[in-house]
Amino acid sequence: MVYFRTRSKRNFIYKNEAPRYNSSVKDLTYMISGGFILNLLEVNYLAVLVATAVTMVLGFLWYSPVLFGHAWAKQRNLKMDEMSGGGPLTYILTALTALGGCFILALLLTMGTETTWVSGLAVGALIGLSISLKIGMNYLFENAKLPLYFITVGYHLVAYVIGGIIIGAWQG
Repeated sequence: MVYFRTRSKRNFIYKNEAPRYNSSVKDLTYMISGGFILNLLEVNYLAVLVATAVTMVLGFLWYSPVLFGHAWAKQRNLKMDEMSGGGPLTYILTALTALGGCFILALLLTMGTETTWVSGLAVGALIGLSISLKIGMNYLFENAKLPLYFITVGYHLVAYVIGGIIIGAWQG
């Protein structure tokens, strides 16, 4: 027999028999993954979109002369006038990857009993740190310069922390 776990308004978890064909969509939104409950209805999709937009704006600023653009270009042996942002496809794919990352962050925040800006900050920091460490493996094998690594991972870490705060505050 298949069971779904559902939550009451007081966050008690109940084990219910799987819904039949005439069940509502709400009954099917809980996914169980290794004992964890992920709820697609608890995701604040507007917060995900705002966090995605903030991630994109942060990226534009991070790699511009306003913040670290000159240092990044110097480490890559480029001149600022040689840098191009890429074509429209680059921006579309970048936006989709940012959207995917923010959605996964929001989905992970549904696993806890309470979502706040603090829990968003913590989960965002952990995801950012994890990604930073994995990127470090590539930089080691590429013999990349350490300042270039810190510029790159700093962006991801800050983006996930800010995204976590936004999603945690709105989703809570």
